[in-house]
Amino acid sequence: MRLVLFFVLTFFSFLASNAQTGGVITVKTEAPTQLGDEGGFNLGMTEQKFMEFSRKISATNPNFIGIKQKPAKLTAAAVFGFNLVIGEKNLSWILDRDAKNDYLLYADFNADGNLSNDKPLNFKKTDGKYVAEVHKNLTETINRQRRKYSYDLRLEAAEELSRDKTEKETILKIQGGTMRRGILNLNNRQIAFALIGYNGIYDFEAYRLYFDINGDGKFDSKDHYSPEVFRVDEKYINIGERSYEFKVERYGNSLTLIPLDKKLPERADLTVGSPAPDFSFKDLDGNLRRLSDFRGKIVLIDVWAMWCAPCVREAPKLSAAYQKLKDKNFEIVSLNKNDPPENLRKFIAENRMNWTHTTTDEAFLSLYRVDQYPTYFLIDKDGKIISNTLRAGEEMYKKVEEMASF
Repeated sequence: MRLVLFFVLTFFSFLASNAQTGGVITVKTEAPTQLGDEGGFNLGMTEQKFMEFSRKISATNPNFIGIKQKPAKLTAAAVFGFNLVIGEKNLSWILDRDAKNDYLLYADFNADGNLSNDKPLNFKKTDGKYVAEVHKNLTETINRQRRKYSYDLRLEAAEELSRDKTEKETILKIQGGTMRRGILNLNNRQIAFALIGYNGIYDFEAYRLYFDINGDGKFDSKDHYSPEVFRVDEKYINIGERSYEFKVERYGNSLTLIPLDKKLPERADLTVGSPAPDFSFKDLDGNLRRLSDFRGKIVLIDVWAMWCAPCVREAPKLSAAYQKLKDKNFEIVSLNKNDPPENLRKFIAENRMNWTHTTTDEAFLSLYRVDQYPTYFLIDKDGKIISNTLRAGEEMYKKVEEMASF
């Protein structure tokens, strides 16, 4: 998931609270605020299609809660869906219309599969959008202790054209992202930070946190690879001449920094204009290679997998681009994640992916901070990063062709 928001800090609105014990610093955070349009896109289904899906997913996912009983007197406009998440539970919903043709939602927040006992949630039209908000105080049991936390959602119902643009489809946007801010008092400096959570949880390994290390009053949320952006599972940060282990409290109430005895190496700089970190690998023929071997060429680093639907969908287009540009000092280095070698070789041959291939490991994924698939980095002839935000599609191929034509 990548955030595209830009936040200006308001220091006067929050008084930092630092508790220190034996050098360990724990900072309390503000109350959560919504992340606006950040959220998931969920397509409403017919009842028949939903039930077919429900049978399949229930067989392999015990945390999916299907619909055992629906409300009475649903209209013909009713659509069915899922991806309302509470804790580990994936809950189902039904979006319908009332007598005024406004939206109402039956959501299985009590996770019993019975939507006939759930009071419908009404949507209000605000600035041309049908919006509803959910605010609940929930509890969960961890290590035999019951914990309370806040669960906040922003829901938006809409009709949008289908991909083939032949008819409109009903969608439900589920926006569960929240931010909690705080300020560190560290070495006579005030460093603002922000924790990003979803559905009331903040300590999941893939979630992010920001530090305003350069003190410009901004969080670099637009730049996924900024030195100020961290994933929860990275665990360590260097501030000044000291390294710290950081721990995010599960519900975002606080951030804890634990000073380390030795300073850790700095993370690789993956911002545009920086030298691409070199790495070695064995290609599928067993030859030892390095990224630096391709100096003098425009290189597209492609991190992908056959279990990744967008990766598979883009393979023929990537192949066509390579055939067009390979004589213009253009090369692709594809790093595959976890596909069986025999299946991988077959897929490569069938799609005429006649460039450099290898399999990736955790060392590379950590070095380049890969957390989604496909991931692309475009590298210039001098080995510097041209782009770290490429997405599969025509815009990417246009950018590659533009650079390879120099």
